[in-house]
Amino acid sequence: MSPPAPSAPWAETSSARAAATASATATVTARDVVLMATAIVLFILDIKAPTHGVLTAGGIISFVFGAYMLFNTAEINVPWLTIISLALATAAFFAFAIGKALAAQRRQPSTGMEGMQGQVGEVRRELDPEGMVLVSGELWRAVSESGPLPVGEKVIVTGQEGFLLKVKKGS
Repeated sequence: MSPPAPSAPWAETSSARAAATASATATVTARDVVLMATAIVLFILDIKAPTHGVLTAGGIISFVFGAYMLFNTAEINVPWLTIISLALATAAFFAFAIGKALAAQRRQPSTGMEGMQGQVGEVRRELDPEGMVLVSGELWRAVSESGPLPVGEKVIVTGQEGFLLKVKKGS
């Protein structure tokens, strides 16, 4: 017969006993899990869909009720203040994330040919009507929409056809 196993030092702390009691007595119902899962799904969908926060509001409501029902039992009682604080922190995060996503969608492209529109360049080989311009540190073939332009003249990119820029005299 072997001697009894020594008790673990962490098992004697009050927080360990409370956690063990809570996990042994807490009952999780399908309703609680569905409400919390619905909140998470609504948060994710609001990022993907253009609802401007409507789904996040629904997610917050689902989160508050799900958290209240899940964590307020006879054995465990989480204060409303804690649940509301967590819901508001979640709302603030998603408001920030959705705001940044909307701003990114509205922003003018900064790469590719679409990003060239409106860029200022300099004529490097006379445009009569076609020549070379330096735009964003790169040499481009260009055609002038405002007549012949001498070397050194500032130009503004107005469009493109393939790899040929359309430019006009800058101010």
